Order: sequence, then structure tokens, then C-alpha cells
Amino acid sequence: NQALPVGLKETPVTGLNNFRPLFCSDDQLVMRMSVMREIEGGGDGKNVMKIVASKVSTDFAANCLSPASFWFPDHLVASAWAEHAPFGFWLVDALKPSCIVELGVHHGFSYLAFCQAVRGLNLRSRCYGIDTWKGDEHTGAYGEDVYEQLCRDHLRYTGFSRLIRSTFDDAHEQFSDGSIDLLHIDGCHFYEAVRNDFEKWRPKLSSRAVVLFHDTNEPGFGVAKLWQDLCEPHRHFEFLHGHGLGVLGIGKNLPIRIEELFSASRNEPSTQLVRAAYSRLGEAISDRQAAKRYETSTSWRLTAPLRAVGDFLQSIRGQKWSKAFDALFEVCRRLFVARSITGVATSYADATELPSPVHH
Repeated sequence: NQALPVGLKETPVTGLNNFRPLFCSDDQLVMRMSVMREIEGGGDGKNVMKIVASKVSTDFAANCLSPASFWFPDHLVASAWAEHAPFGFWLVDALKPSCIVELGVHHGFSYLAFCQAVRGLNLRSRCYGIDTWKGDEHTGAYGEDVYEQLCRDHLRYTGFSRLIRSTFDDAHEQFSDGSIDLLHIDGCHFYEAVRNDFEKWRPKLSSRAVVLFHDTNEPGFGVAKLWQDLCEPHRHFEFLHGHGLGVLGIGKNLPIRIEELFSASRNEPSTQLVRAAYSRLGEAISDRQAAKRYETSTSWRLTAPLRAVGDFLQSIRGQKWSKAFDALFEVCRRLFVARSITGVATSYADATELPSPVHH
């Protein structure tokens, strides 16, 4: 009948003399019970570490996901950043930045994803996308149509977002020191160029700032080398899919959820779980982009009448007269295919302008 220590209460567990802290969750109790069973069973300790590692890594992974992680981007364009949209949504949710700056916007996939998150979460953030929209050594030169299309896609966010057409060095004078909470560096990827971007903009970062670097898993890019240089002195997490995305903690007053992400990087099972989760979510974005490209292809347009008839037949299937429509559909299908083949062959013959045969 010895009194329990302050803060503990007895938990009846068959076969175990177990004490449960008042702040211990049910999941933690289950883990504790599993560990005690292993110890009482005379185990060598290896299974104990597996039990603890499994529980800890699962908790870390769960803390690095939110409903925002499962959102789908409204703005779908071809982009090497596409598979990082789910993490971008989560990051804005977890950090709740007052100011977001992106260096290197191009078509605007990542930038508009950040804007979508700000609006979807009803945050009072200000967003700034900075680019010359003339291209560089990595993107190549491109026309004015890229910027014009982005301006149209950006209209829905003009209440809190601004596109700044400028070089990165010139634009940084427009921002006060300590004002930026989220900086995404995705410009020219040569080592000296990206290092200059980071060092030039670092004074502008706040005490809770996070910096993103894209293409950190591309060994031929200078940004990958700079990332390795920055990892040792800073808290960080790196995703390997989608060409690599480095997440760097600069501020000393980061939100707890961001700290949990960096803590996960120090636990290998947690790292793998977080990476796997966002890799799978990112693949869904890539699959949707591929489907969108197919939907705009010639083959998709050519088969549109067949799909329409098929949908109609599916809707009447089971009715007495549906067999007649099935037969009609098969006739139409064969006729359509024959005409399509004939049309393609005729177009090809016209295009090649074959010379008339010479008779001897």
C-alpha cells in the first residue's frame, strides 16, 4: 500500500505492475506496455529499440502532415516543382508566414501554390514573386507570353500578392531587414549565383524564417553543393523526390511544427516516413499533370465522340433496348476508326506531296 509518486496513477494491466504518468497518452501507454513485456520476457533489447523507433517515427511523420498536405493545386502547368506542392501547402499552414518571397518564378507553379495556400488558410500574408521573365542559363530564353499568361493566372491573388519584374539584386532593396518569413530561392542554379542570392537576401530574413532551395538532389547543379555547405550549421530537412527540395531553418523562433520537421531529420525512420508520404502525394500531382496533357492531345479529341456514346450506353445499360444501342455503337465505332485512318492517310499524302511516277 505504498503511496504513488506525485503525478502518477496506477493502471491495471494484467501481468504487469505498471504505473502510468497522468500526461501519458493511450498510444504512449501501449508502447510502454510493449517495452515492459519485452523486458520481462528476457529479451536482449533489440526489439525494445524497434518498438520505440517505430512509435517515435510515426509520431514525427504525423506531425509533418495536415489537411493542407492533401490539397490539389489550382494552377497546373509543366513544372519541375510540381511534386512539392503538397509540402508547400503544409509549410504555409505550419509557418503561417507574414511575408513570402520567391526568387525565380517562371511559369509560376510554386509561387501560385503558395498564394493558393495563403488564400485557402485565410492568412494575412503578403506574397512577392520576383523574376525578369527573360530566362537564364537553366531555363533558356522565353517569350513575353509566359509573363502575360502568369499575370492572367495571378489575377485572383492580387489582393495580397505582387509580381515584381526585376533582377534579384535590385529587388532586395525594396524589403526591410528581418521582414521575410519564407524565402524560396529557385533562380540560376550555378554555385556562385545561388550563393549570392542567399547571402544577399539573408539580412532580410526574420527570426522565424525558413528558406527553400530547389534541385538539391541534382549533383550537377551548384545549388546541390551549396546545400551541403549550409546543412551542417543549420537545422534542415531534405526531400529527394522532384529533383530535391532543401528546407533550411534560419530563424531562432520557429513554430513548433517546423521544429518537429527538423527533428524528424535526425531520426532515420522518421525521415523516411516523411519523405515517402510527400513523395506519394507529389506523384498524384504529376499523374494529374500527365492526364491533363493527354486530355489536350489530338488522340483525346479524336476519341471524344466515342466516349460520349459510351457514357450514354453506360447510363441505359440494363434496359430492354440497350442491346440495340450496343450493336449501333459497334457499327459507329468501326466506321469512325475507318474514317480516322483514311483521314490521317490522306493528310499524310497531301503533306508529303509524292512525285508522280515516271513512265518509261
